[in-house]
Order: sequence, then C-alpha cells, then structure tokens
Amino acid sequence: MSCEENLRLIADIRCVPKAEVENEIHMQLERVGLLQDKHKLASQLSGGNRRKLSLAMALIGGTQILYFDEPTSAMDPASRRVIWSIIKDLKQQGKTIILTTHYLEEADELADRIGVMSKGMLFAVGSPNFIKRNFGVGYHVYISPK
Repeated sequence: MSCEENLRLIADIRCVPKAEVENEIHMQLERVGLLQDKHKLASQLSGGNRRKLSLAMALIGGTQILYFDEPTSAMDPASRRVIWSIIKDLKQQGKTIILTTHYLEEADELADRIGVMSKGMLFAVGSPNFIKRNFGVGYHVYISPK
C-alpha cells in the first residue's frame, strides 16, 4: 500500500470522520516530511522514511497515548531533529509518550523520566538529571603515574 493508503486505513480503524480524513492525511504527511512520497509504496521507502510513516500512522486520529520503539533509528541527523521536534510538540499538547531508544542523547532531550535496562532488568529510573548525576556522563579517564 502507498503512504496515503496506509494512513487512510488507520483513519478508518480509528473512526476519523469522513469529512476530516483527507485533511488529516495531508496534515500528517506534511508534518513528518512525506508529502512528496504520498503515492509511493511503503515497501519502497528508505528505513528512515518508514519510521516517518509509522509516526504519521500513530498520529492519525488524535491518539492520546503514543508508544514509539526506536523512533529515529536509521534516520539522518536532520530528520532525527524533525522527529524530536514533533515529539516535543506532542508532549506540550499533553499527550503521553512512551519510547524506547538506544540513543542517550535522544532520551535526555525528550524524556521527563528515564528507565535504564541492563541484562533484562530495570537498572535505574529517574529524571535525566538524576541518571546523569548518579551514573555519570561521558567517559572517565584515570591516569596514574608509575
């Protein structure tokens, strides 16, 4: 299916009123930067553009709770910043966002609370500042003279 057809399907599933579907599809494709690819098959999109399509699908219908799994993996830095901007805007609208990421910079930028997993267990939970203060930031180099 094309990007537009995927969004139309999600709009139908979420019972978006028929009169609003076209506007909603256009708005979400423009928001994520896929308007020029709306007729392209999803299978022909790059990995980053597939992520953008997934984000647009999540946003159709005014969803209040959003789950994102690695929302910016396979994206170039400019596209990553666009997605971060969208996620920040969603937070300001009062939406609940749960996301997983391997990028600590992304977690620091977007999260109010961070949960760190290690060996399948929750290792630490707290604000970005709490995590940095208690578990360090960056690398530590220790030099000992002989």
